[in-house]
Amino acid sequence: ILQMSRRVRSPILERSVKLIAEGVTLGGEMAKLLDEVAKDVKSVQAMKKEIISATMTYTIFIIFASVIVSPILFAISAYYAETSEVLAAKVAKSGKINVPKSGGAGSLPTQSLGFFGQEKKEGGIKASDLRLFAVASILIATIFGSLSLAVVRHGKASRGIKYVPVFSGVALILFFAASSLLRNLLGSMFGGG
Repeated sequence: ILQMSRRVRSPILERSVKLIAEGVTLGGEMAKLLDEVAKDVKSVQAMKKEIISATMTYTIFIIFASVIVSPILFAISAYYAETSEVLAAKVAKSGKINVPKSGGAGSLPTQSLGFFGQEKKEGGIKASDLRLFAVASILIATIFGSLSLAVVRHGKASRGIKYVPVFSGVALILFFAASSLLRNLLGSMFGGG
């Protein structure tokens, strides 16, 4: 029986077999011993189910934050940066901001001002830089999300490596889909931003 428990590699079975073997060598009642072992196995299984249900909230949060929310927020940020770049180029070209007639004045004169009225310097962060940063951040977030998920679910970070390609792929697809959707839906409002 002991060899069978080693071959199967089940900690619960191994523990049960050890308890039965010790009970037999100590001369205990077999029926009572088997009942106690069965209760012990049931309590271990119930505890495992309880741990899984308790960690489910953390699992959902990790997946939701790293795979769904962060790509969408980065897509919005990247779209905002692209739109700001397009609008800034239009303002620099014309020197005026066109305001719809409901806003009162037809156009407002502009100046290129930076932080606290200082003159704005060229060569800041471009939308393409933010896009690269977003992709890198999404990849890092999904890698750490995968590893964190494995720690919560299995107790070992290394078991999360198998989730990395799936999480990263889904998050990047969602990022590019959300970026495209924003460009298509809102692009006409801001002149093709």
